[in-house]
Amino acid sequence: MIATKEQERKALEKIRKIVDELGEGSYLAMAFEGCFEDAEENIANDAGCSWKQRAEHYLNEGVAEHQVVLQLQSDKEALALQLKASEDRAFALESHVPEVGDLETCIQLVSSAIDQSSLDMAANAEIIVANAEDPGSALFVDAVRMHRQAEKQCTRFLGLKERLEHLK
Repeated sequence: MIATKEQERKALEKIRKIVDELGEGSYLAMAFEGCFEDAEENIANDAGCSWKQRAEHYLNEGVAEHQVVLQLQSDKEALALQLKASEDRAFALESHVPEVGDLETCIQLVSSAIDQSSLDMAANAEIIVANAEDPGSALFVDAVRMHRQAEKQCTRFLGLKERLEHLK
């Protein structure tokens, strides 16, 4: 048999009277604190809420929140390690970064190499002209080979100088 709302209200009043008679500081009074109000709401709204359900709900939420906090702490520690590794890598790379004057020094060195290659080409061109009547001679063949090698170097160094000057 299912009780009517009126029967529920009457039973609630009897229970409340019994608890009230025990006094405010009684164990039952403490245990029922807030329960009478929930019972009244349940009767009025055809609901079935209880303190136990709320406590379990909040407890479960608290566990989930705790798990999220633990995960965030773990992620924070992992990110801190990654940051430290990145900072260490950046510090190591900084020692390999050229200084301001290094680019100008490199351009000067390449310019010197271009000048030397040009001198080598001119010197070998003179040997080629001087031995033009005997193209099979060792001097002529070596001079042609050395001239071509100096010319390749000069071309390579001119390209490098242009790229370096473009960085300025």
